[in-house]
Amino acid sequence: MIAWAKTGTGYRTPAMNELLHPLYGNIHLAPESNFGGEIGWRWNPNDFYEISTSSYLQHYQNLIVLQQTAAGTIGSANINEAHIFGVETQNNFNWNSDWKSGFSYSYMLANNPQTGLKVPGRPQHQGSVWTDWKVRPLVTLRVDLSYRQGYWADPSNTLQIQSAPRVNASINYQLSPKIKLTVRGENISNQRTPDLYGFNYPGAAIYGGAYLDW
Repeated sequence: MIAWAKTGTGYRTPAMNELLHPLYGNIHLAPESNFGGEIGWRWNPNDFYEISTSSYLQHYQNLIVLQQTAAGTIGSANINEAHIFGVETQNNFNWNSDWKSGFSYSYMLANNPQTGLKVPGRPQHQGSVWTDWKVRPLVTLRVDLSYRQGYWADPSNTLQIQSAPRVNASINYQLSPKIKLTVRGENISNQRTPDLYGFNYPGAAIYGGAYLDW
């Protein structure tokens, strides 16, 4: 069992794209700074189960975000003050030598205390569930489901991005100790809801590949 607590400050200058991108850059961005802390706990009662959880609180000055502007365009901007509180947990289960699974969940409450509104681009709930099953000695199947709650895209909280559940799956074949073949289906539920306002999200796709170790 491990428990931890930490605190600190941060400082970040705007990235090159945030300043100079021809579509969403903003040359007038101010540097971002923050102060906060985190507490956490991780427990491994045996070789089959692990749970970890943590909570954090951050106070930001001039938080840099990508948001929908009043002019109807997308651009980088500063939020003068932002308070962000979050809780995260992750659990892994090894049911037996051939089957393991897990889930993760995060909760985030991001407010602008000056306006009482939500900070854009910060979904409140996100999570995923996955399972990995060795169907045969050399064949492994993995399926994972992810979910992102809807969130506000603008500082006035009038334009909302809808929630987005997505399903991925993959099959791996261990051809030899050093060669693995894989076929992966990305977003096979064909959920097209974007994760960022104004940007597309790719639909269902299938990829194949090989991994060689030497």
